[in-house]
Amino acid sequence: MFPLACVNIKCITGFQFKYLLARFDDNTIGLTGGLNESISAYYNDANTWQPAGSMSASANIPSTGVPLLATTTALSGQSDDLYTYDVNIGLVPDSTATPRPGVPEEVPITKPELPTPPTIGDEIVLPGGGKVKVVRGWRKA
Repeated sequence: MFPLACVNIKCITGFQFKYLLARFDDNTIGLTGGLNESISAYYNDANTWQPAGSMSASANIPSTGVPLLATTTALSGQSDDLYTYDVNIGLVPDSTATPRPGVPEEVPITKPELPTPPTIGDEIVLPGGGKVKVVRGWRKA
Protein backbone atom coordinates (compact mmCIF):
# COMPACT_ATOMS: atom_id res chain seq x y z
CA MET A 1 0.00 0.00 0.00
CA PHE A 2 1.39 3.37 -1.00
CA PRO A 3 -0.74 6.25 0.34
CA LEU A 4 0.76 9.59 -0.57
CA ALA A 5 -0.40 13.09 0.19
CA CYS A 6 0.78 15.77 -2.22
CA VAL A 7 0.29 19.35 -1.11
CA ASN A 8 1.26 22.81 -2.21
CA ILE A 9 3.74 24.86 -0.19
CA LYS A 10 1.11 26.56 1.99
CA CYS A 11 -0.64 23.24 2.73
CA ILE A 12 -4.02 24.77 1.84
CA THR A 13 -5.12 22.24 -0.74
CA GLY A 14 -3.87 19.20 -2.57
CA PHE A 15 -4.83 15.62 -3.29
CA GLN A 16 -4.34 12.08 -2.03
CA PHE A 17 -3.91 8.86 -3.98
CA LYS A 18 -3.43 5.24 -3.06
CA TYR A 19 -2.73 1.85 -4.63
CA LEU A 20 -3.37 -1.35 -2.71
CA LEU A 21 -1.21 -4.32 -3.75
CA ALA A 22 -3.42 -7.15 -2.57
CA ARG A 23 -1.90 -10.57 -2.06
CA PHE A 24 -4.90 -12.72 -2.99
CA ASP A 25 -7.25 -10.27 -4.77
CA ASP A 26 -6.96 -7.77 -7.59
CA ASN A 27 -5.14 -4.53 -6.79
CA THR A 28 -7.28 -1.48 -5.99
CA ILE A 29 -6.71 2.24 -6.57
CA GLY A 30 -7.97 5.48 -5.08
CA LEU A 31 -7.69 9.20 -5.88
CA THR A 32 -9.28 12.10 -4.00
CA GLY A 33 -9.04 15.86 -4.44
CA GLY A 34 -8.44 17.64 -1.16
CA LEU A 35 -6.68 16.89 2.11
CA ASN A 36 -9.68 16.13 4.29
CA GLU A 37 -8.16 13.36 6.40
CA SER A 38 -4.85 11.97 7.61
CA ILE A 39 -3.01 9.47 5.45
CA SER A 40 -3.97 6.54 7.67
CA ALA A 41 -7.62 7.64 7.81
CA TYR A 42 -7.60 8.09 4.02
CA TYR A 43 -6.22 4.60 3.51
CA ASN A 44 -8.81 3.06 5.85
CA ASP A 45 -11.73 5.06 4.36
CA ALA A 46 -13.65 2.51 2.25
CA ASN A 47 -15.44 5.35 0.40
CA THR A 48 -12.20 6.59 -1.19
CA TRP A 49 -11.33 3.31 -2.96
CA GLN A 50 -12.53 2.87 -6.54
CA PRO A 51 -14.93 -0.02 -7.20
CA ALA A 52 -13.26 -3.41 -7.76
CA GLY A 53 -11.97 -3.69 -11.33
CA SER A 54 -11.62 0.07 -11.90
CA MET A 55 -8.42 0.90 -13.77
CA SER A 56 -8.79 4.68 -13.53
CA ALA A 57 -9.94 7.36 -11.12
CA SER A 58 -10.49 11.08 -11.61
CA ALA A 59 -11.04 14.03 -9.31
CA ASN A 60 -10.46 17.79 -9.09
CA ILE A 61 -8.39 19.71 -6.58
CA PRO A 62 -10.85 21.82 -4.55
CA SER A 63 -10.68 25.62 -4.88
CA THR A 64 -8.50 25.38 -8.00
CA GLY A 65 -10.48 22.98 -10.19
CA VAL A 66 -7.23 21.40 -11.43
CA PRO A 67 -8.18 18.03 -12.91
CA LEU A 68 -6.54 14.83 -11.69
CA LEU A 69 -6.48 11.48 -13.44
CA ALA A 70 -4.94 8.24 -12.17
CA THR A 71 -4.66 5.15 -14.36
CA THR A 72 -3.15 1.69 -14.16
CA THR A 73 -2.67 -0.80 -16.99
CA ALA A 74 -3.41 -3.92 -14.95
CA LEU A 75 -4.81 -4.88 -11.56
CA SER A 76 -3.49 -8.44 -11.53
CA GLY A 77 -1.85 -11.14 -13.61
CA GLN A 78 1.21 -9.26 -14.89
CA SER A 79 3.75 -11.94 -15.86
CA ASP A 80 6.64 -9.69 -14.78
CA ASP A 81 4.84 -8.50 -11.61
CA LEU A 82 5.35 -4.85 -12.67
CA TYR A 83 2.31 -2.67 -12.02
CA THR A 84 2.21 1.00 -12.99
CA TYR A 85 0.07 3.78 -11.51
CA ASP A 86 0.18 7.04 -13.43
CA VAL A 87 -1.16 10.22 -11.84
CA ASN A 88 -1.73 13.13 -14.24
CA ILE A 89 -2.13 16.59 -12.72
CA GLY A 90 -3.71 19.37 -14.76
CA LEU A 91 -4.34 17.34 -17.90
CA VAL A 92 -7.81 16.92 -19.32
CA PRO A 93 -8.94 13.57 -17.92
CA ASP A 94 -8.97 10.73 -20.43
CA SER A 95 -9.93 7.58 -18.61
CA THR A 96 -8.47 5.22 -21.20
CA ALA A 97 -5.28 3.58 -20.04
CA THR A 98 -3.00 2.56 -22.88
CA PRO A 99 -1.26 -0.75 -22.24
CA ARG A 100 2.49 -0.64 -21.95
CA PRO A 101 4.54 -2.54 -24.52
CA GLY A 102 5.10 -6.23 -23.96
CA VAL A 103 8.03 -7.47 -21.97
CA PRO A 104 10.98 -8.31 -24.24
CA GLU A 105 11.89 -11.96 -24.48
CA GLU A 106 14.70 -13.08 -22.22
CA VAL A 107 18.04 -13.58 -23.90
CA PRO A 108 19.87 -16.61 -22.55
CA ILE A 109 23.10 -15.81 -20.77
CA THR A 110 26.02 -17.78 -22.14
CA LYS A 111 29.22 -18.43 -20.27
CA PRO A 112 32.16 -16.78 -22.05
CA GLU A 113 34.88 -18.99 -23.43
CA LEU A 114 38.04 -18.77 -21.35
CA PRO A 115 41.18 -17.71 -23.20
CA THR A 116 43.95 -20.25 -23.69
CA PRO A 117 47.01 -19.35 -21.59
CA PRO A 118 50.18 -18.72 -23.59
CA THR A 119 52.84 -21.39 -23.76
CA ILE A 120 56.63 -21.20 -24.11
CA GLY A 121 57.55 -19.79 -27.51
CA ASP A 122 54.26 -17.87 -28.05
CA GLU A 123 54.50 -14.22 -29.07
CA ILE A 124 52.20 -11.86 -27.11
CA VAL A 125 51.14 -8.44 -28.40
CA LEU A 126 51.05 -5.88 -25.59
CA PRO A 127 48.39 -3.13 -25.32
CA GLY A 128 50.92 -0.47 -26.43
CA GLY A 129 51.73 -2.43 -29.60
CA GLY A 130 55.00 -3.97 -28.46
CA LYS A 131 55.60 -7.72 -28.66
CA VAL A 132 57.18 -10.15 -26.22
CA LYS A 133 58.01 -13.84 -26.45
CA VAL A 134 57.17 -16.31 -23.68
CA VAL A 135 60.50 -17.79 -22.57
CA ARG A 136 59.46 -19.41 -19.31
CA GLY A 137 56.15 -20.70 -17.92
CA TRP A 138 54.82 -20.15 -14.42
CA ARG A 139 53.80 -22.69 -11.85
CA LYS A 140 50.73 -22.76 -9.66
CA ALA A 141 51.55 -22.49 -5.97
